[in-house]
This record gives sequence, structure tokens and C-alpha cells, in this order.
Amino acid sequence: MTTTSDLVPVAVLLGIARRVRDRAFAIAKTKNVPIRSAGEILIDPPKTTQSQIAINIRFSNNRIAAFEWGSGIHRERGTPKKYTISANKAPFLIFEGTNQFAGQRIVIPSVDHPGVKARPFLEPAKRQTRQQNLADLRATVNTNLKLIIKGMARKI
Repeated sequence: MTTTSDLVPVAVLLGIARRVRDRAFAIAKTKNVPIRSAGEILIDPPKTTQSQIAINIRFSNNRIAAFEWGSGIHRERGTPKKYTISANKAPFLIFEGTNQFAGQRIVIPSVDHPGVKARPFLEPAKRQTRQQNLADLRATVNTNLKLIIKGMARKI
């Protein structure tokens, strides 16, 4: 019986996942997504059954995911503030400042936050690498299918 990994080896699928991840990282950098390395886009270990190989790509934290899909409410400059974040489990929110507050420790009970507008980078990476990914799959499947058919011919 032929299994999925006989037609498309896991190594080929991992190569495709790495290509998508690397392209997503490059796109994220052009969109000013605060991501330090491609390693923050994780490739889960393959899950293999007789009929399927699954390789998931996910983000190392929700902060990065917010830039892919957006965080909900987004306030454009000059419009009323709509989204207040308050400390729930402590009396204050504590975080490191950015931009003009870089290097400072901010301690406040709540903050009006505009949300994060989506700046997709993973979906565009999938689209941009699609043709090369399909070419890799076609080449691998064609080669391995020929080998399987030749092997079956010898058994007959």
C-alpha cells in the first residue's frame, strides 16, 4: 500500500513551509511588523498518518498574530478613543515604553488603545510562493509515482 509520505516526503513539505515562513518574515519587515526573526513564525513538527501529512505554521505570540489579522477596534488619528485596556490582576499596567518613551518603564492603571490594524504577511507569502510550491510538489509526486509504478510492475 502506498502512503502519503511515499508520494511527497516530509522533507519536501518542510521545505515549502520554510519558504513560506521566510517570505512571510520578509513581507512583515516591509510592513513594519515588530518581528525580530523568521523564528518567531513557528513550523510545528509534521503529523503523519497513512493518508495525510499536516504541517502547521503558527506565530510564537499573539502580538505577531494581531498584525496578521488585526486586533479588533482600530482608531484612526483624530477620532475619539474607543478601546480602554485596564489592569485586571494587578493595580497597574506595567510595560516598556516605545518611540519617544523608549527605555522608560510605564506604570499606569489603564490606557486608551487604538487597536492594531491588520498588516497581513503570512497570507501574501502563501500566495507569492504558491507557484514554486506547486512546482516542487509536481516534481516530487511525478518522480515518486513513477518509482511506485515501476515497483508494482516488478511484483506482477
